[in-house]
Formats: sequence, structure tokens, C-alpha cells
Amino acid sequence: ALQMGGLRLRQVRIWLDRDKMRAFQIAPGDVAQVLGTENVELPGGRIESVTKEFSVKVKGALRDVADFNDLIVASYQGTPVRIRDIGRAEDGMEERRTFTRFNGIPSVGIGIQKQSGTNTVAVVDNVKQELERINQTLPPGMKIEIAFDQSVFIRQSMNQVMEHLILGSFLAIVAVFLFLRNVRTTLISAVALPISIIATFALIRAFDFTFNNMTMLALTLSVGLLIDDAIIVIENIYRHIEEGMMPKEAAAFATSEIGLAVMATTVAIVAIFLPVAFMKGIIGRFFLQFALTVVFAVLVSLLVSFTLTPMLSSIFLKSKDQTNDKVRFPISHRVSALLEKGYKKVESVYRPILEFSLRYRGSVLTAALLIFIFSMYMTKYIGKEMAPSEDQSQFVIRLEAPIDYSINNAEKLFFPIDNMVRSMPEVFGTFYIQGMSSTGARQVHKAVIFTRLNPKAEREHSQQEIMAELRSTMKSIPGLKGTVEDVSFLGGGLRNVPIQYVISGGDLAGLQKYTKQVVAELSKVPGIVDVDTSVEAGQPELSVYIDRDKASDLGVSVTSIAQAVNLLISGEVDVTKFKDDVKGRRYDVRMRLNPQDRMDPRDLGLIYVRAKDGKLVELANLVRIVEGGGPSSIMRIDRQRSMMIFANLEEKPLADAMADLDGIAGKVLPAEYNTTYKGMAETMKESFKYLIFAILLGVLLAYMVLAAQFESFIHPITVLLAMPLSFIGAFGALLLTGKTISIMSFIGLILLMGLVKKNSILLVDYTNTLRERGMSRREAILTAGPVRLRPILMTTFAMVFGMLPVAFGVGEGAETRSPMGIAVIGGLLTSLFLTLAVVPAAYDLFDDWRNWVMKKLRRQ
Repeated sequence: ALQMGGLRLRQVRIWLDRDKMRAFQIAPGDVAQVLGTENVELPGGRIESVTKEFSVKVKGALRDVADFNDLIVASYQGTPVRIRDIGRAEDGMEERRTFTRFNGIPSVGIGIQKQSGTNTVAVVDNVKQELERINQTLPPGMKIEIAFDQSVFIRQSMNQVMEHLILGSFLAIVAVFLFLRNVRTTLISAVALPISIIATFALIRAFDFTFNNMTMLALTLSVGLLIDDAIIVIENIYRHIEEGMMPKEAAAFATSEIGLAVMATTVAIVAIFLPVAFMKGIIGRFFLQFALTVVFAVLVSLLVSFTLTPMLSSIFLKSKDQTNDKVRFPISHRVSALLEKGYKKVESVYRPILEFSLRYRGSVLTAALLIFIFSMYMTKYIGKEMAPSEDQSQFVIRLEAPIDYSINNAEKLFFPIDNMVRSMPEVFGTFYIQGMSSTGARQVHKAVIFTRLNPKAEREHSQQEIMAELRSTMKSIPGLKGTVEDVSFLGGGLRNVPIQYVISGGDLAGLQKYTKQVVAELSKVPGIVDVDTSVEAGQPELSVYIDRDKASDLGVSVTSIAQAVNLLISGEVDVTKFKDDVKGRRYDVRMRLNPQDRMDPRDLGLIYVRAKDGKLVELANLVRIVEGGGPSSIMRIDRQRSMMIFANLEEKPLADAMADLDGIAGKVLPAEYNTTYKGMAETMKESFKYLIFAILLGVLLAYMVLAAQFESFIHPITVLLAMPLSFIGAFGALLLTGKTISIMSFIGLILLMGLVKKNSILLVDYTNTLRERGMSRREAILTAGPVRLRPILMTTFAMVFGMLPVAFGVGEGAETRSPMGIAVIGGLLTSLFLTLAVVPAAYDLFDDWRNWVMKKLRRQ
């Protein structure tokens, strides 16, 4: 879809002199009739002779613009009156109602919008290829340049995500090496990463997904997940080899021993993410590709851990007595011994903690419950918003002059702003558009400046700081209303601002009154800026009231009066067409009074129309001209008269701003007025609702999956205890780093809920295995904890290391991704320490309860 700005089309303009028309007794309708009847070209049928057939065409069209001046429009005292006697005809351009300027140079702007469902980057690439071809055909001095390109930020953000993917994969492998202390085992487990990622590309192709921020972010956040299954399997294999088994025997036995736990962890993650893929609303479409990418990647990693990992282990790992690394690699052995010594110290600290938690299991579970309650209370102090504001190196400035300003007066008010923005050292370029709105209507008192900044790494000031500076500057300019907005890729609604508040009901005067009161109070709230409304004063208007009795007595119809005003004042009526035979095009022909004859409201009364007796009658004798205001724009939402309040935010979470606005509206608005949110605020409320539902459904599905795998109703509850224990770390990390709860951090919580179950599953599964081998419950717990400590630490720190680039990354788009990574890392670390103590205590206590219930049932 194309939207043009600053383009003026060729027209033949007939400029008429009012005084000369009156002198020659010529009415506007006379001129229009002559132009319509004397400039025609019509087919005349055909003539058939004996041997030939001729088509007949009447060539009555004027051949040159100058010929319009020679047209006879009337006869005065026996002398023909031509158009040049009462005005002039010129080959000109249509009246300027839009104006565009690129980097200060007048230009024509073409806005290109992609079709729904197509890829932005692909569309932009195709457009750029076409522009290169067109540029080669342009005349000297003309060129096409790109003023605003949404694909730039997308590409830069994608490059950052790919860098984080590579760096995260490397850090995850480093974490594995620190615990396994063996190059062979590290490389074997690391093989799962490229295989899983490359295999996921097949899903992206099969489902017609694209390489976008969501699919690539899914892979980046899944780095720790993809290597986890292989880590668990190979750690178990390596442990059995250390205990004396041969590699091939250890590979088969260890894989079967750990198989249920690995499958349970993977399927539980799938159960968590599938509801995300099928959420409704914008959030569902936004995260569909993200969730399915995670699901497919972890399923591939499960397959790799059950096939390739044990196979490679059986071939490349060596038994304990086959090699002596101490002799061959003394430095490596010393590092390995140092790492092992550190791990043994951690294990020695963990054993007393585990014994303490089993001894005081009731107190431990009570403390865990209190911690969960505290984590929920903590959310009260964390800001909430749809998505964090990004530094995209581009934003939009909206300018508005008083509604009665002409296009030239408005340009004089706006032009210094454009110059000032371009003079800022951080600004790369500007594209100024005046006289157009989102609906395409010509609103000459409004303008938009699309502003591009230098890349983020090359600027001293952030985008938000620059926007705040511009707001402060524009406030000091009398008569100017200016707002600065982000370029939104989510949003919705009429404007790209987070607050779009609708007030409905009552009469128009009441709506205007109360809306202005709400705006006045809202403007005083710190952090809320660019407060604006849809309330717009009507443009100054001249109403022409016709005295029908006088008009009827003189034989002047209402239509002739309206046509006379329309023809001479508006100049928007096509009276005929002019055909340019040289260029083969047709152009509009329009007539209008000279500018000096239509500068004052009294000029309307000096227009003459023809009466039924043929005489000219001055409109002042037939009409009454009243100066007033035109009607205000009226908006209806749900069939109710409504007005909207728009506002931007500076370092204030959207939910806090909504709470402030609701409080103000509650005090100002009477009970019969209704309010609602649109745009980003509405989407946030809807998205949070769907996300909470997805979390609850994911927990239910995870419980069902675990119940089927463990063949128990109690053990899944023990496993799922790790999920609420992770919230304290996630919310605490967001609070400490000043991040907010948004759809991105929500997705981090969902990912976290899938991750933290791994630790519980490893503990519960191995405890069950030891009990099946004859150990008592308490002995099995005390044995399983230290044995599973290493894989739990390995998987946790592999995931933490893998997400470090996302959490603390810089560059384009980091503001959006960072809360997700921070929430996951904080939750993983706290759940690691809490799970190791709480889950064994819960297992021991719940098993006692189960036995007590079974005894009761047997007695009955």
C-alpha cells in the first residue's frame, strides 16, 4: 500500500477576476458551461462507402493550454468576451495541501506498507532492489533515498540475538567443562547444541516461520536446555565409568537408568510451552513461533541424548585404567584436581544441609511457603508494562499548530523544529511530512517528523534521553503542541503511545468538560508526558444562509448559489479535462477567483449569480454570512459518543500510569460515564490474562505428564514444588535490576517453570530408583542428593551461563530481551539452593502422609 505526501499534480487553472466578470455581466455558471461545452471530443459513429468504412470523431478538444484564453464565454454590447478578458488560463500545479522535506530538502514522500503476513525484511530488500533500478532511469538532479526503514532495527536486533546465541552456547560448554573436567565428555555433550539448533531449522521451514527475533530468541534461551539432556546422560555414564564400568557397558546401563528422568524433564517442558503456542489474541500470534521453536528444539535434544550421546560415549570415552592423564597432561590434571576439590567441598557442605532439612522437614516446608508468599508480595513493588521501551535509533515527532493556521503559517511554526532536530549530533536524518494524517486526510495544521538516530553504540545519549530533551524544548514554543513517540511494532489503536483512554457517555459538552478536567489532572502526574486528547476545536467556518423568499422572487435557485460559491471559492470542481497529445495524458481543468478576490469573508457577498430575467444579482442581497466554528470531530466507540486521552511515559511503568489515571477518572467522572483502555494498555491486560492462563494450564499438563511417568499422584506435587520456589529469585532479580514485569519477563517465568523442574525430577527419580534397589526411604534420599548434586549444578549453571549474554547483553533490542534473561537466571539460582533442601523434605513428608492414608484405607 502506498501513501503519497508532498506530491502536486499538473492542472490547468482558470483564474477569474471578480470585478471584470461583473463589468461584462458574466456569472460563474456561464464560464463553467462554456468550458464544459467548448472542450469536447466525441465519437461520431461511422460512414460506410461501397468499399470502405470510416469511423467519425469530432475533434472539439483544445490542443494547447493557451487556447483556453481564446474561448468566448459571452457577448457584451455586441463584442465577444473571452476568458482572457475576465481572467487567465495557466498550465500550473494543484494547490499545495501537503509538504514533505527530507533532511531539509523539499521532496516527494512515498510510504510503502507491506501486506499482512509478509516478512518486513524481505519486502524492504525487494523495494531496495527496485529503487536501484529506478534510480538509474531518473533525470539528472533527481534521486530516490530511503528516509525511514523499519528493517534496519530488525536486522541489528537479529545480529545481536545471533551473537548471544553463539556466545551463550560457548559459555554453556565452558560450564560443562568446569564440572566434568574432561575434554572428551564436554565435546560429546556439546554436540547436542549444533545438531538441535540445525534440526530446528527444519521446523522453521516446515511451518513457514522466518528467522526473526522470536525464533532466534527461542534458540538463544534454549541453549541451556539443549545441552541439559546430554549433560545428564553423559554425567551418569562418566560416573559409572569412574566406578569401574567399561565405556560400552556404562553407556547402555547409565542411559537406561537415567532415561525416565530425562524424558520426564523434556516432556514437562513441552507441556509448559504448548499452551503458550496456542494462546489467543496478539500475544498468541506473537509467541506462537517462539513456543513451537522451543518445543521442537528440546525434543530434538532428547533424541540426541538417547542416541548420539551414548554412542559417542561408548566409542570415545575410556575406562579408568586405560590412560594416565596425570603423566601426559600434568597442568590439565592439576586444574582438574583443583576443580574436583572445590566440588567436593560443596558436596560436603550440602550433606549437613540435607540432613537438617530431613530432620526439620515441617519447618523447612513452612519456610518455603513463607518465601513463596513473600515473592508474590514483592510484585507489588515491581513495575508492570506491555513491553520495555527499546532504543531503536528511530522515533516519531508529531506537531500540531492551532487549527485555523494555514499551511504556510503552520510550516513557519514547524520548520524551526525540523532544523533543531537535524542539528542534534545524535540525529542521522529527518523526514518531515505536513498536511497528512493516518487516515490520509489533508490536515495542514499537523505534521510528522520521522527521526533516525546514529547507531546506539555511536551515541552518548540514549533514545529516551533525546526524546525527553525534545519534549522539554517544544513545551517552550507558544502555539505548538508537540509529542514524541516510539515506533511501535506491537501497539495498536490510533497512536503509538502506551496510554489510550476512552471516555464514553453523556452529551458532547459534558464529554469535553470532563475530558479536559481529567487531562488537567493527569498532566500533573510525574512520569506522564505528551498528554493529548481527541477533543479538537472546530475550524473557523463561514455559514452561508440563503433568504429563499428573495431568491425565489428574483428567480435564483439554491443550486446556482451553491455552485457559484463552490466554483469560485473552493476551486475543487473539475469543469472539464485537458488532453495533452504530446504526453498522452489528461489533466483536470479548474476555475477559481484570483487570490486577492477571496481573502475576506465579505468577498463571498460580492459574488454574482444570474437571475431568471438574465440580470446578475449580488449574493449579499440573497444570503446572510455568519462566522463561527465548525463542528468538532465526534468519535463513537460501541455506539456511544466518546473522546480519547493519549499520553506517553518517561521512566514510569504502564500499570502505574493506568492506576493513576483510574484514580483521577474515579474522582472526576460522574457514574454515567464509562471508561476503557485501547491500544497497548488494552493489549497488556489481555496478554497478562492469557499468559497467566497459559501458566496454570502448563502446570496442569506438567502434573498429568509427571503423574503418568512416575505412576504416582504424590511425586508430581513434590517435583512441582520447585516452580513456586523459583519466583523469589525471578522477582527479586527484576526488582534489584530495576526491570519490569512485561510479556517478555512473563515468558521468562514460563521458561523458568520448565527449567526448575529438572532438578526435582533428577532427585525424585533417583530416590525412587534406589528405593527399588532395596534402600530405605531416608537412606535413599541421603544418597540420591549428593549423587545428583553434580548433574543438578551442571545443568543449572549451563543454563545460567547460556543466558548471561541475553541478560546483560547490549545493542539493539537488549531492553526487551534483558528482563527475560534476568528473571530466568535469578529464578534458577534461588530454586537451585531451595530445591536441594525443600524437595527432599517434601518427598519424605509426603511419603509419610501417603502411608498414613493407605493405612487408614486398609483399616476400612
